[in-house]
Amino acid sequence: MAANPNVAVTFQARMSSNVRDLVASGQFDLGIVADEIDRTGVEVEEFARFRVAIALPKGHSLEALDVVRPADLAGQPFIALAPEDTTRREAEIAFAKEGVAVRTVMETPYSTTICAMVAAGIGVGLVNPLTAEPYDGHGLSLRPFEPALHFRTLLITPPNRLPSTILEDFIRVLRRAI
Repeated sequence: MAANPNVAVTFQARMSSNVRDLVASGQFDLGIVADEIDRTGVEVEEFARFRVAIALPKGHSLEALDVVRPADLAGQPFIALAPEDTTRREAEIAFAKEGVAVRTVMETPYSTTICAMVAAGIGVGLVNPLTAEPYDGHGLSLRPFEPALHFRTLLITPPNRLPSTILEDFIRVLRRAI
């Protein structure tokens, strides 16, 4: 906005599948989406990767650990990501490899919802640390989770359309910001 003060930016937060549809139809110039979207009809490039953290309610016994592993979560009330989430599927594989069954008490597609539920004492959950940062110390704490899992985000643009110079500049600024 500083480089192009006469250009208005419209920012909308929506489900990744909705963003994909709006970009594919040319209604949005770009989208930042989760990696589980249908990639047909859009140009796709990896945007960012964030290592998964485990969110714990303040005062939880697992706060004493430097690193939380699947076995530590056995029997804990667990707030899970949505079933279609790639990171959730990777976590399920990690739990299965160690023979751990988590006790899912809630599912949501959003790390921010997991953080709010953890802060309310409903359970623990795997979250994107970037999303969880404002909650850290405000009703929850974050610990590294092993094995290392990642949230991956994609930058998508409409197909067969060259980006404007302003859009290219905007994407460069976005990349530098992460």
